[in-house]
Amino acid sequence: MTPMDGNKDEREAEFFINSLNNKFFKNYSVRKIKFHRIIDIPTPTLKNFLKIYVKSYLCRGKTLISVSNPSGIVEKFPKKYLSAARSLVTISKSEKNFTHIVAHIRMPINMDHVVPGESFSRQLSESYYIRTIEDILESNNLQDLYKITILTDAPESDFLYNISETQREKYMQYNYLVNNDSILVQGHRFQRIKDTFGEKVVIIRGGDLFEALETAANADFFIMSRSSMSFIGAMYNLHGKVFYPPNFWHKPLSNWVKVENQRHSI
Repeated sequence: MTPMDGNKDEREAEFFINSLNNKFFKNYSVRKIKFHRIIDIPTPTLKNFLKIYVKSYLCRGKTLISVSNPSGIVEKFPKKYLSAARSLVTISKSEKNFTHIVAHIRMPINMDHVVPGESFSRQLSESYYIRTIEDILESNNLQDLYKITILTDAPESDFLYNISETQREKYMQYNYLVNNDSILVQGHRFQRIKDTFGEKVVIIRGGDLFEALETAANADFFIMSRSSMSFIGAMYNLHGKVFYPPNFWHKPLSNWVKVENQRHSI
């Protein structure tokens, strides 16, 4: 996700959704099944499902339940996420002759911005990533044959993003940053990371979502940010070791490493 995602038109959004379905659900089809009713529940609860179950039991025919945000229920049983990842298209492990450390660094429009309803910024400092990478190198005695890839949505330099009138509501939470109908989006060079690890570091800014997920899934060590994209990449990483950040709203899987040491926090 980037600050400009809200600026996609309907055609671009439909193309993206179709690409997503073709990538992850190409082996699953409900077109051959005849459903007698389709019920749309954007954010389901157990109460919703119980009501639908009772109605479906009393009525004949199959019911298709369309859910756009299942996290309220599924996250009570986080292992189900892993089951889902394994049942969808598998991202095969790539062969390489080096140890690949991948860090997803999600950066907000403004470093100090706190999303309404949350109590802290989603940002994790460069120090967090540097110390986590250093721990990985030290704990696994990695001398030289390793590579560090940074996946990020952050631009390299600051720029002004002009808000169109039709998109204004999407940026209401940033009203305190708006100046002449534009928002200052902060850039990040990740200079401290580059200074610490030198030529081992490759930074990928933006790009194709699926390529980013494949990179995360194929990492020997994947360092998450507080980001749902990170969470998806971590779910698909069935071969490596995943490092889960503190104060994240998605619950970790049991085999992930929780980075809870105070020195790793912001």
